[in-house]
Amino acid sequence: MLGIRLLAVPLAFGLCLITPAQAVAQTPDYEPPTRNSAEQLEVRHLRFLAQSADPFSLLTAAEHASRTALDGGDQRDIQIALARAAAALGLLEDATTRYRRHLLPEVDPKLRNRLWFELAQAWEIRGDYAQAQAALDSIYGPVPAEYYGQRVPMEARLLLAQGRAEDAATQLRQWLSHGHQDPFARFNLGVALVRSGLLKQGAGELDGVATMEAATDEERALRDKANLVLAFGYLEIGQGATARALFQRVRLDGPYSDKALLGLGWAELAPDGGAQERTVTTEIKCREDAARLLPEGLPVLRRIPRKSCGPARRFRETDKFARKKGAETEVERYKRALIPWLELGQRNPQALAVQEGLAMVPYAYSKIGAPRSASKYYQTAIAQLEPQRQQVERTIEQLDEAETGTGKGLPPSEAAAQAWLAQHVDLYSGVSAPYHEAVVEDERFQAVARHLQDLTVLRQSVLNNLQMLDTLKTRHDNQVAAYAQSGYTAPAVLGQQDAVIKANGERLANMRSRLDAVIGHASDYLRQRALYYANDYKRHTNAYLSQVRLGSAQLIE
Repeated sequence: MLGIRLLAVPLAFGLCLITPAQAVAQTPDYEPPTRNSAEQLEVRHLRFLAQSADPFSLLTAAEHASRTALDGGDQRDIQIALARAAAALGLLEDATTRYRRHLLPEVDPKLRNRLWFELAQAWEIRGDYAQAQAALDSIYGPVPAEYYGQRVPMEARLLLAQGRAEDAATQLRQWLSHGHQDPFARFNLGVALVRSGLLKQGAGELDGVATMEAATDEERALRDKANLVLAFGYLEIGQGATARALFQRVRLDGPYSDKALLGLGWAELAPDGGAQERTVTTEIKCREDAARLLPEGLPVLRRIPRKSCGPARRFRETDKFARKKGAETEVERYKRALIPWLELGQRNPQALAVQEGLAMVPYAYSKIGAPRSASKYYQTAIAQLEPQRQQVERTIEQLDEAETGTGKGLPPSEAAAQAWLAQHVDLYSGVSAPYHEAVVEDERFQAVARHLQDLTVLRQSVLNNLQMLDTLKTRHDNQVAAYAQSGYTAPAVLGQQDAVIKANGERLANMRSRLDAVIGHASDYLRQRALYYANDYKRHTNAYLSQVRLGSAQLIE
C-alpha cells in the first residue's frame, strides 16, 4: 500500500509541472479561439457572400455584422469585396473610401491596380473627371494586361474633358508612336490637336480615322463621325468642295446620316474654296516580334506577339483631300442641294436635322422658280412640324409635373415604385421623348439613368428585407403572447431576438431613407437635364415652323 502511495506522489507532482501550453500541444486538432462562435459565423457568412455574385446581399450582411467581425488585417479580403460590391451598385464614394483604407501596398499589385482602374472607369462614366483622375493616380506600376491598352487613352480623355488639349495630344502622340492601333485614340488625338490650334495636323489625324478599314459597327460609326466632324469644319470656313467629298463618305444607313444629308445640302450652296493640303503622321504599324520572323522548324521558343499591337490596320494616305466641284450658277446649286434635302424629308421628323431639311426644301424650290412645288412642300413641312411642336410642349408639361424634389424618392409600395420608375425613366430618356437624340449623346445623362435603375433595384431589396423583418416580428410577438397566456415566463432569448429584430429594422430603414434621398437627387438631375433638352428642342422646332409659315405667307403674297 505504501508503494502505491509513493508512486502516486511523483505522478501527481509531475502532472502539476505540465503547463497549459503543453497540455494544448498534446491535443493535435485543437485551435485556440480568436473570436466567439457568433463572430466566426459572421465572418464565414461574409466571406461566402464575397465570393458570390450578389453585391447587395454582401452589403446588407455587412450592415448587420458586428464591428469586430470586420476589424483586423485578416478581414481585408472582405473589405475589398465590400468596396467592389459598392462600386458595382454605383456607390462610388463608398468604394473609393474603402479602397483608400484597405488597398495598401501589401495587397497584390495586379489586383490593386485592376480595382483602381475599374473605379476610374466608373467615375469617368459618371462624368466626375477629377475623381477618375485621382483613381488613376492611385495606380502604382503597370496595369493588368487587359487594361494595358486603355490607360493612356483614358488619361487623354480626362485631360481633354478638363481643357488640357495640349497635354492630351502629347500623351496620345507618344503612345501611338509605340505601335498601338486604337482608332478612338487617334480620333481624340485629332480633336486635341485641333483644340490646340494645330488645325492641319489635327485634320490629318481625323482623316486617317475617316478613311480606315472598319471591321465592326462601332468602328464604322467612328469613321462616319470623323468624316462628319471634318466636313462641318471645312464647311464653316467656306471650303465647300472639300466638305462635299467628306459628307459623301458618311453611310446613308449609319447613325450620322441625317446630319450628313443636311450638311451636304448646305455644302452645295457654299463656295468651292481652295485645295486643302494636310499633314499626315507616319502610318501606324504593329512592331514585328523578332521571333516571328525566324524560319519555321528552328528549335527555338517562339514568343507570342504582343496583344497591344492587334491585327494590322492600314490607313489610306494621300497628299490632299478629295474635292468635288460645285455647280456654276445659283439655280444649279439649289437644285443640287435639293437632292439630299428631299431624301432627308422622307425620314423621321422627330430628328432636328430632318426638321431643318423639311424647312429648306420649299425654300430651295422657291429659289429655283418652282412656286407650286414650294407651296406643296411648305404645307407638307407645316403638317409634319406642328405635331412635333405639340408633342414637345406636352413633354415639357409632364416634366414640370414630374418634379420629385430632393429627397422625396419613390412611393412606398412595390407596384407604385415600379410604375414610377417606368413612367419617369421613359419620360427622361425613352425613345418616345422628342429630345432622345440629344440624350443619347449625353454620356453623363445615360450614366445617371443607369445608376437610377440600379438604385431602384437596391431599394426593392431593402423593402423585401423589411417585409421579412415584419414577418419575424409578428412571429416573435405571437410567441411572447403565448407564453403570457400560459402563465410561463418567456425565455431571455426572446428578448434578445426582439432587440436584434429592432436593430436590423432601424439599419434597413436608415438605408432606405438614404436610398430615397439619392434617388431623389438622381431623378431631379435627370428631370432638369431633360427639361433643358426639351426646351432647346422646342426652340429649334418653333424656329423651323416660323420659317416655314413665313415662307408660305410670302409665297402667297
